[in-house]
Amino acid sequence: MSQLRIRERGSSKLHKAKPAKTGGSVMEDPRESDLVVVVLGQTGAGKSTFINAVVGKTVASVGHELKSETQEVQHIFLEHPTVSPNHRVVLLDTPGFNDTSMEDTDLVARVSHWLKKYYKTTSNLAGVIYLLEITQAREEERCRKNLEKFAKSCGVEVKNTNIVFATTKWGETVQSIGERREQLLLTDLGGLMKPGSKIHRFGDTIESAMTIVGLVLENCVQSKKVIVTGPEPRKLAISVSDRPVDFSRRRRQSVHAKKRKSWKGPDLRNGDALMADPREGDLVIPIMGPTGVGKSTFINTLVGKTVASVGHGLQSHTAQLQHVVVNYGPNRSRVILLDTPGFDSTFADNSEILRRIAVWLAKSYSDNMRLAGLIYLHEISNIRMFGASRKDLEIFNKLCGKEATKTVVLATTKWGDVARPVGERRERQLKQIHWADMMKLGSTVLRFEDTQESAWAIVNHILESTKRRRNSVDAVQIQLEMVEVEKLLAETEAGRTLRYTLQELLDAQKRIAAQMRKEGGGGGGGNMWRELLLRENENKIRSTLNQIRALNVPLSRRIKAMFGL
Repeated sequence: MSQLRIRERGSSKLHKAKPAKTGGSVMEDPRESDLVVVVLGQTGAGKSTFINAVVGKTVASVGHELKSETQEVQHIFLEHPTVSPNHRVVLLDTPGFNDTSMEDTDLVARVSHWLKKYYKTTSNLAGVIYLLEITQAREEERCRKNLEKFAKSCGVEVKNTNIVFATTKWGETVQSIGERREQLLLTDLGGLMKPGSKIHRFGDTIESAMTIVGLVLENCVQSKKVIVTGPEPRKLAISVSDRPVDFSRRRRQSVHAKKRKSWKGPDLRNGDALMADPREGDLVIPIMGPTGVGKSTFINTLVGKTVASVGHGLQSHTAQLQHVVVNYGPNRSRVILLDTPGFDSTFADNSEILRRIAVWLAKSYSDNMRLAGLIYLHEISNIRMFGASRKDLEIFNKLCGKEATKTVVLATTKWGDVARPVGERRERQLKQIHWADMMKLGSTVLRFEDTQESAWAIVNHILESTKRRRNSVDAVQIQLEMVEVEKLLAETEAGRTLRYTLQELLDAQKRIAAQMRKEGGGGGGGNMWRELLLRENENKIRSTLNQIRALNVPLSRRIKAMFGL
């Protein structure tokens, strides 16, 4: 008989589940108030891993071979802060669909048999968590059929079943590919979800697992299936890195709080360029974009004199962050314009640039400075949205978070370098393709035309929008992650995205090196030239590896996260 200890997120009490020889684990004391949450998914989707994460220790065996591991229905008791102590949550681990040892019809029969054996009505079925492996494409139709089989076997209709979809194994895919599949799943499975629902992410942590269970239970509370007694159920602690998170409540609390958390995180280093005289209530406008897009030029044009150094050669010029203080309005409020280095700078690695930006933002948040908005500059003279530009924009989006995207101005630069009709056509393409999602979330597109008037039009738009928002957004996601949630940079969404991008780059560099070695041999000067190129590529590999190591989460942090410490 195994003892299952539920950690802080749920309860410190011990609960016991006795495995049966056949037909699943034995429920010794089923109760009318029990809430059963069934965990379903394809074989290998990570159901047992999910349950182990919920309880903070290994209670369900996990398979790593081609053969599936879970063969019988297993139940685990869990107390969850979303429901009152009068209710006991029963998590049901199930064999996987498309199993190597049984048919799908046999699987759903076992689950429904277990439910009917211990509970007289379907009212005890609180809901279903359906796990989808993000590394697998085209799961939608199979998922729909599996749920129909399950519902029919249990005597309920799919449309009346409380289903929460969650994706797994994000660490095994490239972030951008995973997000594209996530959008396809959302489109194809929308008919099985409540209006406005999302597909959530299981990030192999207790926080994300408990959050997903909480979503099922909260739906029960809303449908009045669960009687809530005593104080309002506590909200779950949400991990930003595990799923898209709405920080609006945390923001409202931080706006009205007298003081924010003091921050001196481990990512802070001696020599970092920080403000020497931060003031509570300062309005911060970071100016970001690829190297050479014209960030320093924008600031100089705005203030009417050279205050930020500008580069005109092939090398990037802004190595450290530079801030410029501008007085605004009748009250002479301080507006801080933050000039940031572009990614792919010639002075620093991308991981170091992200660290510098993140540290400055985290410290400014801790000093009670407020985000007014962000300006992201894009060079209209670029013929295409190059790969580096797309990746820069992706990291920028993760740094902001969805809630702060409404504060962003997407501004095009270098209109003097293109014919007007050509620039306008490229601007339409940016709006229709690359910036469409950001515009849906509230971002605005404006033009910087190398004039003080156009620069102030952009800044004025942000400041006037700040007044209308009434402080509903005062920080970007990476500030909340690093200060409020106390994450390392490597654990933030932006840090994780950059790490995946660097891993892709490393794989490409290794392929190039292998191809060059394969093509080696032969005499003459060509072989010497090839050796020089090979050494250069190996230097790039070492540089990329160092950047990836800088963004790795320390083992001690991963172990603590696993056990909810």
